[in-house]
Amino acid sequence: MAAGKCRSGPDTGREVRRVTADLAEYLSSDRYPLHSRLPPERQLCELLQVSRTALRNGLEELEREGRIWRHVGKGTFVGGRPQSVQSCAEALGADTTLSELLEARTLIEPQAARLAALRSEPSDLALMKRYASRAAMAEDWAAWDRWDELFHRSVVEASGNGLIISIVDQILRVKKQTRWTITRAKTFDPDLRDRYSSEHLAIIASIEAHELNGAENAMGRHIQGISCSIGPAISRTAMAT
Repeated sequence: MAAGKCRSGPDTGREVRRVTADLAEYLSSDRYPLHSRLPPERQLCELLQVSRTALRNGLEELEREGRIWRHVGKGTFVGGRPQSVQSCAEALGADTTLSELLEARTLIEPQAARLAALRSEPSDLALMKRYASRAAMAEDWAAWDRWDELFHRSVVEASGNGLIISIVDQILRVKKQTRWTITRAKTFDPDLRDRYSSEHLAIIASIEAHELNGAENAMGRHIQGISCSIGPAISRTAMAT
């Protein structure tokens, strides 16, 4: 692969196959580890002595194979596209599964509740109680979802950890972008609302009593309950649409 000037003119299928093979060999070297950035296109076509069109076709083929990924305005990188690149909620929501959403909440929210039990102040508890009360009176899933989200956000806010708050805010934004939301359920279930409202109260009671383990466990049971009851109900609704 001697260096030379970038060629012009129409490319052929043979040239595309050659540049794809040369690029694959290039990527297999230790010079470019996973997620390292490749040189600009002009430099690559000079290096491989191919036309810009053939180079781009070769890059497209490698991208389809998951050998490279491209970020507009930043360049071409080695390996498959990492999920962290799709950092906005709109992009993440399209591909996030229900199990992923609940898994993330299970890992983070119980710890946030534990910190809330350690650091919460009367004003924090007042907000939790207000939102839990509003959720308990909801008569449809849209109202429930609104107040339930505010309740969970108030618990996380009481943790006093800005990074955890930011992460949960992102999770909640992703939740709004997915099809995995209780507002998609076809019928409202007051018994289910009451069950989860009672779990809200158990979380609040542990936080108010500064019971760190109790708050963590109560939130964990609550998220697990979502996984075992609301989750399957939403899945059936989503599959039916």
